[in-house]
Amino acid sequence: MGQLLNRCTDPTQATDGDSQRPAAHGAPRHHLTVGTSSDDTASPATPAPPPPVRPAPSGSPSRASLAAKPLRIDMGHTGAIEASEADLILAGALREKIRAALPPTQQHHWKLLYSSRIHGKNFTQMIKRTRKRGPTLIVVHEGKSEFGDSGRVFGGYANDEWRLVSDREHDAKANAAARVRAERCEAEGVETAETYSTRPEGQARQFFGSVDNFIFTSGDLAVSRPTAGHWRDAFDSNQIRIYRPKCERSSTGAGNTNFLYLMDTHPQSDRVGIGMGSDRDEGVGEFAWFLNRYLSAGRCCSRLCPTYGNPRLTSASEFGIAEVEVYGVDGDAIDEDGLADDLGEEDHRTLAERHAVDKALLELHGAKFYSDEPREEC
Repeated sequence: MGQLLNRCTDPTQATDGDSQRPAAHGAPRHHLTVGTSSDDTASPATPAPPPPVRPAPSGSPSRASLAAKPLRIDMGHTGAIEASEADLILAGALREKIRAALPPTQQHHWKLLYSSRIHGKNFTQMIKRTRKRGPTLIVVHEGKSEFGDSGRVFGGYANDEWRLVSDREHDAKANAAARVRAERCEAEGVETAETYSTRPEGQARQFFGSVDNFIFTSGDLAVSRPTAGHWRDAFDSNQIRIYRPKCERSSTGAGNTNFLYLMDTHPQSDRVGIGMGSDRDEGVGEFAWFLNRYLSAGRCCSRLCPTYGNPRLTSASEFGIAEVEVYGVDGDAIDEDGLADDLGEEDHRTLAERHAVDKALLELHGAKFYSDEPREEC
């Protein structure tokens, strides 16, 4: 049992057998373990232990820490289609640069929550798989449009959960009530554990989220594309750019706080979509990036975006979309049972596997545990 727990909790212990183990809800579970260099693919018989690495502060990890623990991408819940490294938009130098920009706890275990190549270009499906999954990374491959095709890859990271309009309205009411109770207790001199959150100063009501986020772009493909290998290998690492909120970098408070935008319903259909950043302090103007409700096209600021101080991320202010991917970057914290329930997936686990928490509670209250093995026929 101890060996099994070690294999489940340590991503570096994944083997070919692990990758073929069926997923909790019947879908095949696939894992990709990605190193930071070609040396990671070599597996000596007796690997030397990595040198001790001093923990890096959030937002500025060392490259040694990335190399010490390779990235594991959980490909579970992708349906009947087997996804491989070649199917992913995010790879190579771009993935490593974005990975290094994440907090250290989010650099080593990701889950592929949504892929338009696997799940189809469906905004509703994307949101179902993305909302309330913790910190996420949205990756977009710019496709052909009337303005051309640069092949750029861009997107954004959000440490806050993506929440629907109804979720945000419910949270706002609960937060307002908690604030009133806390202020009443303070006025009466009564101690209370009541807590409430406040929105970032100046944030427009259509937006949400804290300062812990960033956007990125790969830049254009190199002029001379490789004759062999994947098109992603043609990106010039010197063109990859990551933009963090200006208000975080400026002591004067420059830049607005309009970080995350998600409208799953709106009287104006062109407002339905997902995006980040805004060129207006109030209301909705142009976005740092925005994807429409069909995941077929999007828009970017035609000038510097005040939220991040970035130039246009794409080849044109209006662009087509080739593919979209969403990763949960805190893989250990994602509730797979909740994900399957939200998606309406059929649960193929046995009763013993399905009620592990209930069994543990019964044992704590004195109920004797015998075995999970099926009983032999009498």
